[in-house]
Amino acid sequence: MRAFVTGAGRGIGRAIALQLARDGYDLGLHVNASGLAGHALRDEIAEMGQRSVVVPADFSDLAAARHAVRQVIEAWDGLDALVLSAGVSSACSLFDLDDAEIDFVIDVNLKAPLVVAQEVMIAMRKRAIRGRVVVIGSAAAQTGGALVGPHYVAAKAGTHALVKSLAKAGAPYGIQVNGIAPGFVETDGLEKMKAVHGIDPASLVPIGRAAAPAEIARCVSFLLSDAASYVNGALLDVNGGLVMR
Repeated sequence: MRAFVTGAGRGIGRAIALQLARDGYDLGLHVNASGLAGHALRDEIAEMGQRSVVVPADFSDLAAARHAVRQVIEAWDGLDALVLSAGVSSACSLFDLDDAEIDFVIDVNLKAPLVVAQEVMIAMRKRAIRGRVVVIGSAAAQTGGALVGPHYVAAKAGTHALVKSLAKAGAPYGIQVNGIAPGFVETDGLEKMKAVHGIDPASLVPIGRAAAPAEIARCVSFLLSDAASYVNGALLDVNGGLVMR
């Protein structure tokens, strides 16, 4: 099995990559443009007996995003799974936003997932692969995101809609697409929220804590497995009760 994980260098994406290696996947690992985070991760995956290829890219550059995913598709001669977890958070308020900040957050969080999914799903259809795609959204898209900026909220809401559109497009070709909407997760972004707002966001969660990245990764593993064979176009809330629908 072959999977491409975007944003694999840290946080949720890194946990997903390690989980999929345990599940038996060979991996394409997108990391940020410096590429430094990918080397240690590649070594960990090799210790599990799985192969990986690291593709550094700045996902605010859509041409670079397309090039990265094409490298992985060529390296593995196709993909069975795609996990879109690359993202940037921003606490910049409505009253402080400028055009560059808006473009950067929306490019990385919405436009890049769209073009990467397009490339992968075209390759899956061409090779008649009954593939799986998982998109990492955010509970902020459902709450209005009091601790993050409106451009981040809008971008993540866009990814939730993207799940539905991709699921409809892929279904006739045996490609299933689902999303996960995490709440607060123990990542660098959470620490930044604490510093900016002076509160622990986990205090807002009924369960009383933030999620560990591995808890999100296990949900991704489920959606890529045969246990989720009849799940398509769904958004799985993994937020400790922060959002209840």
